[in-house]
Amino acid sequence: MTAPNKEDVREREVIKNLPVDLTDKEIQQKTDELLELMSRCDATIAKRSEAVSTYNGLVKEIREQIAAAHRVLIARREEREVICVERMSFDRNVVEVIRTDTKEVISSRAMRAAERQLEIDNAASPPPKKKGAAPPKKETPKKDAGPPEPGEVKKPASPNAGGKSNPKNVKANVPPPSPLEVVR
Repeated sequence: MTAPNKEDVREREVIKNLPVDLTDKEIQQKTDELLELMSRCDATIAKRSEAVSTYNGLVKEIREQIAAAHRVLIARREEREVICVERMSFDRNVVEVIRTDTKEVISSRAMRAAERQLEIDNAASPPPKKKGAAPPKKETPKKDAGPPEPGEVKKPASPNAGGKSNPKNVKANVPPPSPLEVVR
């Protein structure tokens, strides 16, 4: 027989999640963890914003290209670089721009006064001469006044170089008279 008031009890150890008061050291550790997590979160949000901004820029750029391609297809034409010729008509006092691919005059304007003054070196086509006029003289190109080549010795420019007035009333590029010619 068993004892009438004796209870049959068995125990075993179990783990449960229950509230526990933190020590001061644990409070400091948890504060440090919280600050680190907040910092990581802010950095991640900043990276996300940069990525979104980058992708938004790419999407915008692609959409602009789509719109441009769509406009070209609708219009069935597009802007391209085309070689043109600028024709200066001295008789009509007009400057025209002409496409070389279609020979179409794409713009026309009055010639400026400076354009009517032809520079000998830059004259593409001089104004036409009247019948019976002498043909234009060809100028010999002047030697470049740039730096001397290695081993070359440059002479100083003459006092009349560059179109300056000649104080002695002697023609430029004319050698001075010899002493015998002066005596005669």
